[in-house]
Amino acid sequence: MRIKKRRFITFYAYLMVLWIMLSSEAIYAHVYPWWDNTFKILVVLFGIGSIAWLRVEQAKKLIVYFTMLSIILLLWTIGGATVVHVLTILAKLVPIIFFCCAMKNKNVDLIRIVYSTIYYLVVLSLIFFILFDLNLLGIAPTRYIWELDNGYQYIYTNYLGIYFRWHRTRSVLGINMISANGIWHEPGAYQIYANLGLFFALFTYSSEKKSKCKAVVFTLAVISSTSTMGLLLMAVLYFIHFGKKISIWKIIVIIIAGCLVTIFSVFLLAEKMGTANWLDRTGNWAKGFSYILKSPIFGYDIGNAPLYSGFLSYFVLFGILGCYPVFVFLKGVWKRNVFGQRSIDKIAISAWYILSMMNENYAYFSVIFLIYGICTFFVGNGNSTRPHDCLWRISETA
Repeated sequence: MRIKKRRFITFYAYLMVLWIMLSSEAIYAHVYPWWDNTFKILVVLFGIGSIAWLRVEQAKKLIVYFTMLSIILLLWTIGGATVVHVLTILAKLVPIIFFCCAMKNKNVDLIRIVYSTIYYLVVLSLIFFILFDLNLLGIAPTRYIWELDNGYQYIYTNYLGIYFRWHRTRSVLGINMISANGIWHEPGAYQIYANLGLFFALFTYSSEKKSKCKAVVFTLAVISSTSTMGLLLMAVLYFIHFGKKISIWKIIVIIIAGCLVTIFSVFLLAEKMGTANWLDRTGNWAKGFSYILKSPIFGYDIGNAPLYSGFLSYFVLFGILGCYPVFVFLKGVWKRNVFGQRSIDKIAISAWYILSMMNENYAYFSVIFLIYGICTFFVGNGNSTRPHDCLWRISETA
């Protein structure tokens, strides 16, 4: 009976993590009206359902904690944020925090579940890429257009309604290369997941037999995205990984890989520079800093105005108060060894976090909240994570 209960909890955790990822920038949310709300509701239900595995004293202190958090979030209305915006963030955050705390109580290795879920989603994305983009099935695609409220359009190549790939290609050395986005809405989101999986394969779970094969899978995913930031981040992760024990062959590999990534990135940047998209992005920074100056402490509500840097958008919206989640992440990484005990593990995951958040506006999506929850309640122990009471001193449960 105990084994069955353990399996149920693990299965529950896998489903919750899957719901969180499918509600964080999956392309289907922009194609099918029912998708986004369905998975967000599932996250809320599964998160609230996790209360059953909390102790009474924990539940009471979580309520006090969220009451204080709500007051802080409501202070953002000083900067123009709407109450609806604040409630939306709480609706995402509260269930995930309950879930992470409950998994801590049940000694669930949540990081391994995140790693495995990302791996299977990336494998699925690569299968779609091989079958459809390489046209092995000979299926004629159609075009799907997703139009934003501000008039900006995303154009996708639609295969059977199950795979939607960016219609845009990138010219590298005169070759038009496909920018794969997997099951996510654009290559920038795809590479964030793929590079997080690559980090786990190269660092947290590097001692496992299948880690090298999984690293190859994640590497192919990043390359297929042709994301400039994705390639740069992948190169940084490999540089840190090979830098553990320097040998002449590793130096040669690093130099060759560095040259290839540099050449590739230069051509991608050359293609972007001078285009409307490039000018829009660079002008975006000046606009963002002007917003910060208007309300540096409590943040400034920018409505639907896009800011392409995640960190910039984060601090514009939340101000100095927005530093708290960043502090939670850094404390979990550097003090609690959540993602590994070695210095290179900590440097690598910090590089992933900083570069990913600089790339796109993902700083307050559900999957990032999950990372914050893990950093809050878990502590590293070799190649796995074990629960850690960071908010309250409560005796461990069996």
